[in-house]
Amino acid sequence: MDGIYQNNHMVYTGKIPWHNKGVYHEELKVADILEHKPINFEVQKVPLDANGVRIPDWYWLQRTDNGLFLSKGAVSKGYEIVQPKECFEFYEPLEEEGICQMETAGCLYGGVRIWALGKLASMSFEPIKGDEHNCFLLVCNSYDRRSSLLLMFTVIRVVCANTLHAAISRDLQRAVRIHHRAGAQAALKGIQEVIKAARTPFADLEEALRLLANKPIDYKSLRAFFFHVLDKPYRHPNEIEKDGILLRQLFESYEQQAETLPPFARGTWNHAMQAVTNWVDRGGASVTSESRMDFSWFGEGEKYRQKAFEYAIAA
Repeated sequence: MDGIYQNNHMVYTGKIPWHNKGVYHEELKVADILEHKPINFEVQKVPLDANGVRIPDWYWLQRTDNGLFLSKGAVSKGYEIVQPKECFEFYEPLEEEGICQMETAGCLYGGVRIWALGKLASMSFEPIKGDEHNCFLLVCNSYDRRSSLLLMFTVIRVVCANTLHAAISRDLQRAVRIHHRAGAQAALKGIQEVIKAARTPFADLEEALRLLANKPIDYKSLRAFFFHVLDKPYRHPNEIEKDGILLRQLFESYEQQAETLPPFARGTWNHAMQAVTNWVDRGGASVTSESRMDFSWFGEGEKYRQKAFEYAIAA
């Protein structure tokens, strides 16, 4: 496991990441991130040559501190580098005004990709007491030559390549892309407009979760809900024996979640949703720790979560 993370670095506050790596700060500030040199490095253009012959107007992207080449191909003279420092510093005015509190930041694959994640104070809520939902502002930049700088809102706490991929996959349609060309650095400073544009979908999510927390569910509806999540039609109990293992897991998750919820929230669609989320996070039908992570964040796991939410809202 350690080998996987030897070229990855991160700083964080709050909950310990699942991989138990990174530098912890009781309160993470932009200044703390800037002081962490493994993620606050500088990138430069290095002239491209072939067999000692200089290729005009084409360059490699390279870290200045350790000489590591980051780009998978050459970039043109019009490619504008947005340094990690600039990505981290643009959170400073949000931090100073109390709008945003830094949550995590890091680099992956030796610096090919970096991210920063800030938690927005005014966009956190609890549909029921103890069930906190946070909205994060994510900035992700890449020096692989192909990818744009991305700014987006997400409810996923990014702590690794898996969670970064999950956040991008889930929220890419609402992301703001900044291409690495003239004006990229200036465009990055328009973050306040991104916050305003992204507030609406999160407000819709808040309203939907509060609705689910106050909508009761009966046994037949719960069984039908679980079968929809598993992509099975509702059938008579005598006909579903072969699907019993996964169904039993979901009902067990439902019972477990009841112990964590206040009495008024039990037996609601929110309770049913949390049962699915808990089941997915524990890996569903997966049996190894690696397959559980893949199941939870990608493929079937993410599909189950989305299907459950859409069905519960429409019920």
